[in-house]
Amino acid sequence: MYKTTLEQWLAFKAVFESGGFTAAAEQLNRSQSTVSYAIAKLQRQLGVKLITMDGKRCELTDIGQKLLNDALPLLQDFENLEKKARFLSSGVEANIHLLLENIFPKDVLFAAIARLAERYPFTQVHLHERMRLQASDDTACDLAISVSEAGLLPGPKLLEVRLIPVAQPQHPIFTDHQGPLSTEELMQYKQIYYQRLGRDVETLGNLSRQQWAVNSVESAVAAIKAKICYGSLPEHSIAPFLASGELRKIPLTKPVEYSIPLYLSINNRTEAGPATQYFAECLLATCQQLHSQ
Repeated sequence: MYKTTLEQWLAFKAVFESGGFTAAAEQLNRSQSTVSYAIAKLQRQLGVKLITMDGKRCELTDIGQKLLNDALPLLQDFENLEKKARFLSSGVEANIHLLLENIFPKDVLFAAIARLAERYPFTQVHLHERMRLQASDDTACDLAISVSEAGLLPGPKLLEVRLIPVAQPQHPIFTDHQGPLSTEELMQYKQIYYQRLGRDVETLGNLSRQQWAVNSVESAVAAIKAKICYGSLPEHSIAPFLASGELRKIPLTKPVEYSIPLYLSINNRTEAGPATQYFAECLLATCQQLHSQ
């Protein structure tokens, strides 16, 4: 059993913050005698002096200051625990599971999560990333950000991810050619291939010698920087490498604008709670804000 109680530590904290027993009693909505008794009992049970009096003002002893510094995070955790309990009892979800396409811009994603946290600070977002994600790949989630499937749109469009053909500046694509490349010339070189986990495993044997498979944008970037291959990567992912000169855009005789639209869907098997609905609104609003810039 613990010798001290939460009430005693709260009284101790209130006396320190308000500077006296009378003000602490008003802050806690208790009588002054109740607060004084709580502090006296706390000191007696701990066997140390926590407070000294300077006229009518209370001041902490060195030991009191050290113990209060240790107690403050614990008291804050308890306050957060009670707030979380109130949120959850009102029907707010404790967790949201988001299944998302790996190429979705992470700055947009975390901007939306930050907006969610402002209103629902105790709801946790669990991210499950996939490459070349389709809406039917996994329905055990609350929200999904995916591509369309068989021409069907799983939900409202969030944004389009533009793909840029790039290679390492010392790659033969640049050293063997002085100007823009034709499609036929580009096909002579090994290209990165986005492998979709699970369903794509059986098709890997059908890849030509001029293709190399990875299952993340990060791996694709690393492979291209190593001069193993070239590839068309999301513009937002490679912008820093283009700016630093680590990657270089491949000039083509017939440039083709290629982009991948991504859509937001809500799992229809379960009724979305208020936090899930608001998170969906945050994702849409953040993407719209990005598009208007």
